[in-house]
Amino acid sequence: MALETPEKRTKKPTGAIVQSLLQDLDGRDKTIKIIQYFLKVLVHYHYFPSKQWSPITSQFSLTRKILRLGHAVEPIRDLSSSFSLFKTAYTINAILQDIADDIFCLYKLGLIHAKVGKRAEVVAYYCWFAAILVDVRKSIGSLHGLQSQKVKDKHQREHQQKVLIAKVSLSKLLLDGVFCACDIWQPSSANTIQIWAGLCSGSLSGYKLWHKFA
Repeated sequence: MALETPEKRTKKPTGAIVQSLLQDLDGRDKTIKIIQYFLKVLVHYHYFPSKQWSPITSQFSLTRKILRLGHAVEPIRDLSSSFSLFKTAYTINAILQDIADDIFCLYKLGLIHAKVGKRAEVVAYYCWFAAILVDVRKSIGSLHGLQSQKVKDKHQREHQQKVLIAKVSLSKLLLDGVFCACDIWQPSSANTIQIWAGLCSGSLSGYKLWHKFA
């Protein structure tokens, strides 16, 4: 009787992975984010002149907001399948965040009054921070569940990869939490903290997406 061997995953060519990333909304968003914050690091430490490059990083930020316009449609559709109070509250929070982000984006485009746009920005901060806290708790639970699983030898490699991705997800959420906390409480070193948190968070998201499409 022949021994069963686990199926090997066919590895895509690098070009095909890049193509998949750029065709995906999250892929485009995270690619732009990595470039945006890498340039911010270079500007912050005076490798690039601020006068020339700061407007470019601002345009990258606006581009990412435009890419996300109308994202509230997804959680609105999810609302119909929310059967628990907690899940409903979480989904409503996501809807409020997306709508506030859209309003702020329209303000940056000059289509909405500054007072409304800036208030929407603050609402988006608090909604995002609340979502991060919930997601961190869920991510810790998922990671603990994976680490406590007993897996057969032939599935060890696949399991270790799942654990790695869970750790990456948790790290990314913690970085997002640091970034968002700086928006809300605005410490004196907020700019430096957010530049590095944004770059690291974007890089971890990019790694997850690369693995997803590989």
